[in-house]
Parts: sequence; structure tokens; C-alpha cells
Amino acid sequence: MKKSAGKKFNSASISKPVSSCGACHSPKVVLVYDFGSVPLAGYFPTKGSENRDFLIPMQLLLCTKCSLVQVTPDVNDEILFSDYRYVSSVGMQEHFSQFADWFSNELKLSKKLKIFEIGSNDGPLLQALMERGFDPIGIDPASNIIKVAQAKGYKIINDYFNQSTLDKYNLRNSQDVVISCNSFAHISDISGIANAISETLKPTGIFIVEVQSILDLIHTNSFDFIYHEHKYYYSIKSISALLIKFGLHLIDGMKIKTHGGSYRLIFSKSFQPKSSRLRKIEREEKLEPVSQEIILLGIGTFMKQIEFTRQFLIKYKSEGKRVVGVGASGRANMLLSYLGQEARVIETIFDESVERIGRNMGFTNIPVVSFSKIAHEQYDAVILLAWNYANELLTKLPKQMAPVVIPLPNFRLEII
Repeated sequence: MKKSAGKKFNSASISKPVSSCGACHSPKVVLVYDFGSVPLAGYFPTKGSENRDFLIPMQLLLCTKCSLVQVTPDVNDEILFSDYRYVSSVGMQEHFSQFADWFSNELKLSKKLKIFEIGSNDGPLLQALMERGFDPIGIDPASNIIKVAQAKGYKIINDYFNQSTLDKYNLRNSQDVVISCNSFAHISDISGIANAISETLKPTGIFIVEVQSILDLIHTNSFDFIYHEHKYYYSIKSISALLIKFGLHLIDGMKIKTHGGSYRLIFSKSFQPKSSRLRKIEREEKLEPVSQEIILLGIGTFMKQIEFTRQFLIKYKSEGKRVVGVGASGRANMLLSYLGQEARVIETIFDESVERIGRNMGFTNIPVVSFSKIAHEQYDAVILLAWNYANELLTKLPKQMAPVVIPLPNFRLEII
């Protein structure tokens, strides 16, 4: 990972242990599971530049007061986002186009409303909203990603969103809509950000947030989505308990399929009755409250599937066969970490993101090359590390009559 402005980081400055809940500040946080030392999900070093300081312990905690699930230790935001390699438009543009359709058609909001997106990345949602006649503004701290977005002509502030941001950019009571898609879990001071969102909104404003559902993550066996960049894993109970403290009332919500199962929720600064579909989701959640037991059962199932992939790699290595991978995502770094030494059986990983091509996966030294080159490769098996895009990727892979391993949610082989 590139170091900002020559700044040197050591273990002490990289992370700090979490001893109380980030939302309700209760000290009643209990250890659920220890994943051991893992790479940062967004760590894609150039050849020869690996830094062992970025191999960091990761444990999962549960707040027994508000039920928020969170990761410890808390990694310094500058480490996580100064050289960020995740590009939202790669793989997520269709989702954001659907979001913009829903925003425009179902909410039927005026095109003149002021819209502010937190964590706008390279701008896929900004683009989709602009195409439908809105004039949104985004904010994101990842300088390398922001340059891509600004080159496309999007209005994006290159900065962190927090209390100081409000006065710096004259944001107080200025926005009709604040949006956060898959960024709300990345923020350490989540209470401070919740307060800043409330203060950014006009008295009649709404906050729309997409966050992973911890229960859906368990049901879809998506524990490779747990990593240091994702600091929090929400339930309806935990996120509504956090935001109501800052005058944000949960009024509507729905389930969506992204990231192993997520919520799209609408909070309002003015009190309104809850929608029928939100009340239905709340009833379902009460029947299956978040607990240590249910999380541990899910992790056990997840690790069993990982072991199937590990045994497949051991077999193919013993037979001298060539294995390649597809999908150099952050969750791929997690999967490779859990596969241990057997991950190194994978010779190359093909990916479409220019932000990762030419780099290595974290601590495995597996090179990332352009997906366009896979058509010219000969191999004996493919591991779909981007397993959540399996249906789409299976149509793109060359027809070599080689087995394709889809490791999750349940290990299976496809021959194409």
C-alpha cells in the first residue's frame, strides 16, 4: 500500500483495539470470533513492496446492549483510504442505475432537490442520478479514485465527511437528501457521522442508506465480506437505535441483494409513520435476533466451504495442474488468507479493475492481470474468487472444458 506523503506507519499507528461499542458506547462488547491475522481487504501491493505491518489481527465483536456487530482492531482511516483500490463502477454500475430508477420513479422527488452522497467513489451513482435529471454532489477521501471521477466531470469533494466538513464546505441545513451506499460501515466515529448527517439535512430532509444486513450475511454465507474496512455490520435494531439519537426516524426500508444481502433504509428528520414493508422486516428480525450463537454457526458453515476449496487446490497441486483465479476484490484477499498456503497454488488472478491490474494480492504474491488476457491462457481449473458474480462470469469465461470452482455460498464445480 502506498504511504501518504512519505509518512511512515508502524503497528501502533495503524490500528487500535475496540473496547466499547462504536454506536452506543457501551463497554458490553463480547468476542464472537477470532479470524487471526489477515491482510487489509484493499491491500494490493506492487511487486516487492509488501509491508508486514498490514497483516493485522481481526476479531468480531457483538454489543450486547444494542446488538451492533463490529470489528476490532479499528484501523486508521488514512491507512484504509489514502490509496484505495476499490472502484464502484466495476461490477456495481447496474445496481446504481437501478437505485437511480427507484429514487426517481418511486420516491418521485423534485429534480431541484439538493442531493449529497457520502462515499461516492468514482461516481457511478452520481452518473446515474445525473442521467435522470438530478444534480448531485459527492464526497470521498480516496484521492486516486476521486481523480477518476473528477475527470468524468462529476461534482465530488475530495475529503472525509465529518463534523469539521460541515463548516468547511458550508453544508449545515443545506441538503434535501443525503445518501450513503456501502460506505456507512466504513466509518470509525459512527456517532459523529450520524450527527453530521442530521445537521447536513434540512428539517424536511431524508437520509437514504444501504448497509449490509448481518442476518443476511449469515444466511448467504458471505463472511468473506468481513474485513477491517467494514467496521460495522448492522441489523434494523442497531442502526435505528443509533440514528434516532440524532433525530433521524426510520420510516421505510427494503431488502436488496448486494453484498450478500443488504438493507436500503430511509430515515427522516421529521416524524412519519413506518411503511408496511418496513414493519414486516422488523417483525422478521425480531423472530431471529442477532446473537453469538447464530453468528458462530454461520462462520462454522463458511469455514467448511473454504476447506472444500482448499482440498481441491491440494489435489490439483499434487497432480501438477495449473489453477488460475478470477476476481481480485477485497473479499478475494480474505478468501486467499483463509485458504492459507494452498492459496499460492493459484498462479494468476484475472480482473477488470485498472486500479488492481499490475499489482499483487495481499501477502500471497499472486499477480493481478487484465481479464482480457484469460482468453489466451491455458489452465486446468478456475477459482471464482468473485463468486457473488458467478452467473455473469460463467458466461464470460473461455470454453476450455475446465472445472470452475465456485467456493461460496456452497462449494460447487461447473464445467464450461
